[in-house]
Amino acid sequence: MNDKFDSQLYSAGLTASGCWDKMDKYDQEAIIKFGDIIIQQCIELIEQSSKHCSITTFDKSVVDCTKESAVQLIKQHFYPEGK
Repeated sequence: MNDKFDSQLYSAGLTASGCWDKMDKYDQEAIIKFGDIIIQQCIELIEQSSKHCSITTFDKSVVDCTKESAVQLIKQHFYPEGK
C-alpha cells in the first residue's frame, strides 16, 4: 500500500487502535480496491471533462477554470445530492 493511501486510511480512522490489523486480508484488499475505484473514477471524470477552457497557456484564469471544472465534475459524481 502506498504512503498516501495509508495516510487516508489513518484519516478515516481505519488504522486507529489496531482496527486495520484486526481486519482479515479480504477486507483490507476490498478497502484498497474501493479506494482504487474512486481514484480511477476521478481520473476518468477529468479525462472526459470539457476542453472549452483547457487550452495550453499560463493564463491564470484558464488554469483556474480548468481546475474548477474538474472539481465540479468530481463533486457532482460523488455527491449528486450536493455537499
